[in-house]
Amino acid sequence: VVQEMKKKDGTHLWAKVFAKRKFNENTLVQFVIIDITQHVNYQEEIEEKVKEKTIELTELIKRERNINELKSIFISIASHEFRTPLTSVLASASLIAKYPETNQQDKRVRHVNRIAAAVSNLTDILNDFLSVEQIESGTFEVKNTIFNLPEFIKDVVIVEMDGMVSERNQHIKHIHNGDAMIMLSKKILRNILLNLCSNASKYSPEGSAIHLTSSVVDNRVIITVKDHGIGIPKEEQQKMFTSYFRGNNVDNIQGTGLGLSIVKKYIELLNGDISFISTPKLGTTFTVEFPNLIANL
Repeated sequence: VVQEMKKKDGTHLWAKVFAKRKFNENTLVQFVIIDITQHVNYQEEIEEKVKEKTIELTELIKRERNINELKSIFISIASHEFRTPLTSVLASASLIAKYPETNQQDKRVRHVNRIAAAVSNLTDILNDFLSVEQIESGTFEVKNTIFNLPEFIKDVVIVEMDGMVSERNQHIKHIHNGDAMIMLSKKILRNILLNLCSNASKYSPEGSAIHLTSSVVDNRVIITVKDHGIGIPKEEQQKMFTSYFRGNNVDNIQGTGLGLSIVKKYIELLNGDISFISTPKLGTTFTVEFPNLIANL
């Protein structure tokens, strides 16, 4: 029999107890108690290690399955999403050759711009898939630095968005409140804001404004991106951060359905939060919030 016992000093031990009956004039029973605490503890350690390895193996299998699913989805989306921009590139490239005259420069420029836009679209799609792979595999490196937030938005985000919004005769209005200096990952913040601003531009009418507001108050960084676009149907709002999901009101607007899910993963890497309010046909406002790590210095 194996059972837990208590010593006189109050400590516990595991013991194996044997009983042997002696048939003699006094009919005695002899008990033998062997301390097997070390053996039991070792067995528990082995069981715990087996449990941990089982969990690791399960996670590895799950990750491998997700990667295989991602590959399948990538092939499906790539075959669909790549076709339109590639067709545009081929068409514009062939048409450029038909405008050899000097006075036809404006037509050549128009097709060159179409090629550039198509290539940019392809690059965005590939970057989305690369980001998903890096985040899911845990290889995405977070490097926090101290920088001026309003200058960063003006010199990086708005500048990089200029080509896209100018083409649609849109403009970005930026307002900053509070302190200027923050400590975060520039790379991740850039990706988050470009993604949100790109969506705001894509799903808004030509000539509209995108309102970008930033503030640093009480050691918190808060940024909002507001548009006047098509909005998100109420019944679909709970799915907006799901990978590959696209609303039923996006019509023929290109996209992979990965953008917002990647944004959410980026924000989680920075221990931040994201929320939104949206009204169909009136627009959407996304709000992201992070702790300002400069407060920990």
